[in-house]
Amino acid sequence: MVKSICYIVLCLALPFGASAVEINPTGDFRAGFFSKKNGDSEFRFRLRAGVKAQLGQNLSAKFRLSGRTYVNGKNNGGFNYFSATPAYSDTIPAGQTTIDTISIKYKFSESDFIRIGRFQSKYELMGVAKKSLDRNNSPNTDITWIDGLHLSMALGGHHQLNAILQYNPENGTTVLREPLHFKESKSRISYFLGIQHTQPSGPLVQREIGLTVMPSALCKSGLNINKSACSAVIATTYTAAVARMAAQWPVMNARTKFLLSTEIGYSPTRPNESVIGGNLANSASGLAYQVTFNFIDFLPKHSIGFVYGKAGGGWLISPDLSSNNTLKEVRYAWKLGKKQKLELRFRERDSIVGAKRSRKDSYLRYTIKY
Repeated sequence: MVKSICYIVLCLALPFGASAVEINPTGDFRAGFFSKKNGDSEFRFRLRAGVKAQLGQNLSAKFRLSGRTYVNGKNNGGFNYFSATPAYSDTIPAGQTTIDTISIKYKFSESDFIRIGRFQSKYELMGVAKKSLDRNNSPNTDITWIDGLHLSMALGGHHQLNAILQYNPENGTTVLREPLHFKESKSRISYFLGIQHTQPSGPLVQREIGLTVMPSALCKSGLNINKSACSAVIATTYTAAVARMAAQWPVMNARTKFLLSTEIGYSPTRPNESVIGGNLANSASGLAYQVTFNFIDFLPKHSIGFVYGKAGGGWLISPDLSSNNTLKEVRYAWKLGKKQKLELRFRERDSIVGAKRSRKDSYLRYTIKY
């Protein structure tokens, strides 16, 4: 796919000539100290560097390289073009660099466009600690992407429609949870449809809904021992719907803003609870939600947020909330400048069904964009 897109971009750029093409750098650098309850700690770094080429009034292209490394951890250095992240991993391995963006975009108008290639997709809940139940590529120091097509169109009443067709390679996944897999030929393409309200209304500052459909991607009884196929019945379609909303009010003489936001998701097609260590006779819970309480600018450029979330064992697509887990998090953010931010996080995650597992971790993280 990458070679084909490179060829298309080159063919589109040639008629404009070098002087007609406007090229600007884009990217960011992120560094953090990560600590876990068991005493493990490490420095992590991620660098993303690329260019955006404006090929005309309506046509543009993006290309970006992204790499990540651990100072005190295991690194497998080198460059590799990944067709997908390793199976059931949140990111490419530490020490690796890859192409995480290579796409072309055509704008029909200021609000309507079509994009094809490898790109980033984010539909997050507003807050100091922005998280998503369904789509959030490359959070934290991770590196992920979407290979496919994205169509965005304005609808009446200040609504924006987003439709994504995503290609799923057989030997990898992008932040999916077991027992989802893409071994079936019918699972090569999955679908996302979302509608966003683009204008605030009173205290409401975010209103969105989304639907994900993954044909032949769910093994209800789990995977076989080699994780190469379903262990029992054939794969079935996995569907998941989300709705997110946020409201904001001024407090403390309007200097501080209180932001309350919530997101809820439900999947009617879910695996057996036995897959996650529960009762053989039950289906895993398909319910997921998060609630956040945020105080924006409680001091100038300083904000703090509190998050509580829960994802049942049947909620299998969140990059931020692991399935069969509850999450409690406190996040502090200091905006050092327009493109610089320092963040401190404390987080605890606990399993819901099956063997009891509790994980506590924290980080101090710095990000600069350019």
